Amino acid sequence: MGQPWHNNGLIHSRCASIESLANSGGGLRYDKHNLHGSAVSPLISAVFTPKKSLTIKTTHGKAFRFLNSAEYQSLLLASDEDFDEGFDEGFDDDFDEGFDEEFEVGGNSKKESVKVSELMLEYLPNENIKVIASLYKNSMRDSLGLDFKDQDTYGREFEVEWSVKNIGINSRITYAHQESEADYFFTDELPNAPRETYSLNLTQSLIGNKLTVGVSGKYVGARNTIVEGVIAPASTVVNANIVLRRLVPNLLLSLRCKDLLQDSPRDFESFGVALPEDQQGWRLEVEYVFR
Repeated sequence: MGQPWHNNGLIHSRCASIESLANSGGGLRYDKHNLHGSAVSPLISAVFTPKKSLTIKTTHGKAFRFLNSAEYQSLLLASDEDFDEGFDEGFDDDFDEGFDEEFEVGGNSKKESVKVSELMLEYLPNENIKVIASLYKNSMRDSLGLDFKDQDTYGREFEVEWSVKNIGINSRITYAHQESEADYFFTDELPNAPRETYSLNLTQSLIGNKLTVGVSGKYVGARNTIVEGVIAPASTVVNANIVLRRLVPNLLLSLRCKDLLQDSPRDFESFGVALPEDQQGWRLEVEYVFR
């Protein structure tokens, strides 16, 4: 995901055969809300294919989120000043009308908006390898119910997928880097947003695709938490699974192990308590399909 990419100059400098390889599209969505008013969400995209093995895609859009019913009721009760004033006035019609017009949602009377821009390149050097690289930027404004109203995320991702169909091997390696900032009274790094992540997936089909063995791993870098001065350490999670199918007609057996290294990342809540991962260990699944 990245900044908008304009290809008009490129297209006009090429011959007609190249122009036919460029496509673009877009759309609009209109919403109307009794608290936040109306909003228009645009989306535009373009795809350029200079040759069969190379595709360049770009997308830019904007979306809105309105307060849902549960958030509205929760924040209404949490707003002591307005709530007490309502009791004093007996929740008369004037108060109800004024509340709808002036009540601030989480200190914010605007709707939450997100802008997303992405630039992606997909390259297929041969039938067994796919390479994907992307740049992106996400910008959130006027976040509902949060102490920080604005946050920006910039990032890049790189992925290589390799498969050999005739022997049943599939693998995928992914690297992601992102930087996130939140605007409180000053600009600071967004909590619980690691800058670096790496992932690896490998599967092997055996015995005529009756048996599939898979291993996946993910490294999550160190990150700030919502607790001031507390840094969540980096961690590596490795999962394994064995799937046996067609041993008995319509029967599927799965043996899965989550977090072989017992190094799952931990989540920090507002009181600074580390919550351990509760899904570690082995699990056997049996599925039978009636036909």
